[in-house]
This record gives sequence, structure tokens and C-alpha cells, in this order.
Amino acid sequence: MGRDRGARRQLTGGWRLFLTALVVMGALSGVFSAPARVGVEKHARSVELVLDYKGAAELSRESGVPLERVLLALKEAGVTSLAVPEYTLADAVGSGDVSLLGASELLTYSRLAGYLVQTGLAGGLMRGLDPYALDPAFGPANSYVLVDEGSRARALLDLLAEMGIAAPLTGGAPGTLKVYRISLDQARAAQLSLGLSPDA
Repeated sequence: MGRDRGARRQLTGGWRLFLTALVVMGALSGVFSAPARVGVEKHARSVELVLDYKGAAELSRESGVPLERVLLALKEAGVTSLAVPEYTLADAVGSGDVSLLGASELLTYSRLAGYLVQTGLAGGLMRGLDPYALDPAFGPANSYVLVDEGSRARALLDLLAEMGIAAPLTGGAPGTLKVYRISLDQARAAQLSLGLSPDA
């Protein structure tokens, strides 16, 4: 048992020396690179003021001033850039532009009664049949996005459909909902990027 304690002391001493050498090397590299950094930062005197787009939009909403006027006033105050965030499906759901549903929620969504009858699902449910067996598109691994005809996000979802990310399940005739299937669960589908916000 006495030998084990001695071996531990030697190992600790070796590690201590190694770690001390690393700290010294790091300090020396900082000393040698400091003049170059000071030279670069000495000439970089300009500062860019960046405002978050969501902050500007919130300011516009809270104050009742149109967004364009808020942005113009901020520009006059010295703001030089605007940070535009990524627009996700969760953002579109939060703004009321779309609805994101799981398979079971889709079947109970009242605005889709006509679609369910078209595919035979409503009849299947009344007869006690499994709706997933009637339509192979339905499944717990899929999410479904419902978009009104006038929604700002509809063009973005049509673009995702062209890229093969979202599959349109209905034609979306004027005055109706358009339904898209996304082969991701709801949590992952919510993080799907739709590009820039329709407001941007």
C-alpha cells in the first residue's frame, strides 16, 4: 500500500511539470503574438451597430409605428446593419401562418373534413378501420403542414415542395387549405428552415 502512494506522488509531480510547461508555452505564444494583434486593433477604430430584426419588429408592434419608419429612425440614429434571423416552420406556426400537426392530429382537424372524405379516411374511421392502412402517406414519423390560401408562408412551402422536402397532399384550390407532408417528426419539422421571413 505504501508503494501505491509513492507512485501517485510521482505521477502527480510529472503531470504538474507537464501542465506547467503547457502554461508557460501558452503565455509565451501570447507575448509573441500581442504586438501583431495590437497593430491590427489599433487601426480598427470603426464600429458597426447591428440591430436584430425581431427587435425592430417588436418595437414597431409595441409603438404602433410602421416598421419602415422604425428602421429609418434607427438608421438616422446610427444603426448600420440589420441582422435578419432564419425563418423556421416553428416561427410560421407561432405567427399563425401555418399549422403543424402530427398524423393523429391531422385526422381530427375539423377544417380537413373534405380532404378526409376524399381519401376515404373519414369512412374508414367510421367503420373502425386503421386510417394508416388506408393511406400510406400517413404515419407517426411524418408531420403535416396546413397552409391557408392567403398565407405568407405558402410560397415558401411550395418552394420546399419543388425541392422535394415537402410533399403536397392536396391541390389547394382557391379558398381552401393546402396540406404538405414532411417526413420528419413534429419536433424536427418545427426546426426546418423556410429561408427569410415573409416580413423581411
